[in-house]
Amino acid sequence: MIVEEKLIKGNHIFQGSKANPFLAPRAAFLWSDGRRLVVADAWNHRVLIWHDFPGRHGQEADVVVGQPGFNSNLPNVEGVGKAPSAKTLNWPYGVFSDGQSLWIADTGNHRVVFNRLNF
Repeated sequence: MIVEEKLIKGNHIFQGSKANPFLAPRAAFLWSDGRRLVVADAWNHRVLIWHDFPGRHGQEADVVVGQPGFNSNLPNVEGVGKAPSAKTLNWPYGVFSDGQSLWIADTGNHRVVFNRLNF
């Protein structure tokens, strides 16, 4: 599904989270099936998931992947040079899903992270 660029560019509809707004989301960094939305937020080193497509400005995501919460944003949770774990991300620059699984291009850690989705 193609999502209109205006939904991401300039944060017209949503901003990531109130405590930690988007830093460098790009149209190539998102996936949607028309109901759910997944956005790779590269500079916050996380992926945000909405179970229902956001319909209002500032709508909080339902799930954060790569960080312990919405207020954290260091690479690999502990900062630059720290080793990645199965639960951390560093510059996620792409996401893809088939609706049941999620693949994240974890660019800064030179890997692809695979997750099962529980929507």
